[in-house]
Amino acid sequence: VAGIVGILTSMIASGLKNLHEGGAPVAFRDHIVIVGWNTRVFTLVGDLLHASKAHQIAILAPLVKEDAEKQLERRVFDPIARQEGRRAAHIARGNVVYRQGNAGVDHDLNRVSAGEAERFILLAEQSGPSVRAVDVAQIRTLYSIERAHQNPDAKDRRFATVVEFSSEQFRSHAFYAMRVDPRRDAWVNYYEEQLKKRGLRSYLPVPGELKSLNDMTSVNPDQIVSRVLVQCAVQPFLSGIYDELFSFRGRELFLWKPDRSWREVWKTMLEQAPVERPTYLASRMQQGLVVGIYDNGQFSFDPGAWRELDEGAPYLVLGDKQSFSRRPLSRPAESYEATCAISAPSETPDSRVLILGVNRRFHVVIEQLSDYIEQYAGYRLTIDVLDEHELPDVSPHTEHIDLNLHRGDYTCWETLGSLLEEQPAYDSIILLAEDLHIDNPEVDARVTLVLVMLRAFRDDYHWQEKLEHTSLVAEVRDPRNRNILRQKQLAGDVIVGDEYVSGFIAQICVDHRLEELYREILDYGQYELYARDVATHEAGCAFGSLVQACAERHETAMGILQKQPDGSRITLLAPGMETVVGEGDQALVIAGA
Repeated sequence: VAGIVGILTSMIASGLKNLHEGGAPVAFRDHIVIVGWNTRVFTLVGDLLHASKAHQIAILAPLVKEDAEKQLERRVFDPIARQEGRRAAHIARGNVVYRQGNAGVDHDLNRVSAGEAERFILLAEQSGPSVRAVDVAQIRTLYSIERAHQNPDAKDRRFATVVEFSSEQFRSHAFYAMRVDPRRDAWVNYYEEQLKKRGLRSYLPVPGELKSLNDMTSVNPDQIVSRVLVQCAVQPFLSGIYDELFSFRGRELFLWKPDRSWREVWKTMLEQAPVERPTYLASRMQQGLVVGIYDNGQFSFDPGAWRELDEGAPYLVLGDKQSFSRRPLSRPAESYEATCAISAPSETPDSRVLILGVNRRFHVVIEQLSDYIEQYAGYRLTIDVLDEHELPDVSPHTEHIDLNLHRGDYTCWETLGSLLEEQPAYDSIILLAEDLHIDNPEVDARVTLVLVMLRAFRDDYHWQEKLEHTSLVAEVRDPRNRNILRQKQLAGDVIVGDEYVSGFIAQICVDHRLEELYREILDYGQYELYARDVATHEAGCAFGSLVQACAERHETAMGILQKQPDGSRITLLAPGMETVVGEGDQALVIAGA
């Protein structure tokens, strides 16, 4: 009797534990599995659900199931209920399932049906013992996922993986772990090119037989956020572009293959000069602008490379994917002339940047600024860094940067004021967020205080001339603080790093081919985003004329930065061809670096 009681007790305890951690395997197929838990998981789940209501998502993480579901309810489903209604929230809840467990345990992977999944997202732990430990854990998870797909039921099933890494050191290790050549990664290629420029050899071996069916993308969150910070420091107000591109709300970039209904339109379009093709197609579309073509794994933004429909290459469209016209509109095509002038980007021989605060991304920001400077001959940059803590031992990898480190509390009026008074005017000021958890009551406190101080300094006649043309770029952790700071117009660019990284991952997860596009834009490659000054007539010009003017310069127009009376700018991506571009507006273009 005692033995039977013991067996029954053990079975009941095992059943309760299984129920507490999530119960039976999920009944999903061709779904998305998110492994891990960090502050980006909420934005990521929300973006994936917004991209398609058909997305089924299984989450596997060590967090207690009850706590995880409460957080998902508060941060994901409640906002959906407020914005889209209770029915939409109910459908979303049914498409998201949480299981408590460890990805290194086969039983736990089976409970999220890993062998039946089509896409995986591996989120990095944010509070690990070390960067090395976190990245090695990610590589172990990759091995576990590949093993889950080696069972007979999942044999030859293709799957895609997006994995976060905390450092560049182990990026190539992850590709070799999955038997994938790391040179397919844009940043690995960039690293090898930098070695060649310095006369150094790359020791990355060339794999022989690549057996993996996995399409893998490696993401370094610090690289993405730092790159956006640097871009906005050099060209103010670019953050609005990424706010929209990295979300599935409003305009976004997506690949589209026209069907036969476009055959006659395409034939007529190809008979025109390349500079006239973008405006012609845009006039036959609704909520869309063709900006490039995806050919042989690479993106081309030259309309002269556009081809017949039967040749199979998809086209890159910027527009509202939900209301984009899959069939051509019956209205006649309009023609535009280049009635405005687009200025080239200004290259100042000497520039000055002030960085306030030091966080985990600081050394990556310095690397990005170094890479930026190396693009331009004779270009020098002075960087002043102010922080009250022990400053890190960093050095730019180019002799064209002067790096000056200062100790002091940048929230102190005397410390910040004396530095601004002693030094020449800065072209841009970058405020780095502290490495605090998003639920910490002091998160973003120092950034907010400094922005208030800088606005007060700018309003004072003593510092007004020095700060009048200085662009302010602020990094914050909490999205609510971003909205407050933008409403008060304290900074030109307010960046929430977690949202950008989540949006980047979600876009690639939905269509992994977009990886090459975003790598190109975020990297110092052949193409980059620019904000160009526009010279128009007194009455302005139509956006279609702007598209034509950019095409004549072999550049691709994406939209405009509309200047507001208070000096701020509103981002308009792919507006209608008839949208008026006024004096002081800027053109948003993709152009060669």
